[in-house]
Amino acid sequence: MISKSKLVPLLIEHGFIASEKKVTYEAYGKKVKAYVWTASAEERKKLEAFLSAKKIAFSPEYWPGSQVAEVSVSYFKAWHHDE
Repeated sequence: MISKSKLVPLLIEHGFIASEKKVTYEAYGKKVKAYVWTASAEERKKLEAFLSAKKIAFSPEYWPGSQVAEVSVSYFKAWHHDE
């Protein structure tokens, strides 16, 4: 599983996103997901192939046909983590 701080620079370096503004995060208990907004569904497929080659966990079942990829990132203390 990749950390939040390493995911964004990796995606920018390889041209999948232009800035961190294309990534949002959601915490579900200790599971944290990054939602990466790509330019198109085809770009999402390229991103998922890249993630697969790098052995980075993602969910191909998330919102099929959309331009958003769901990537698992390592746990961090999210806003309101203590509530």
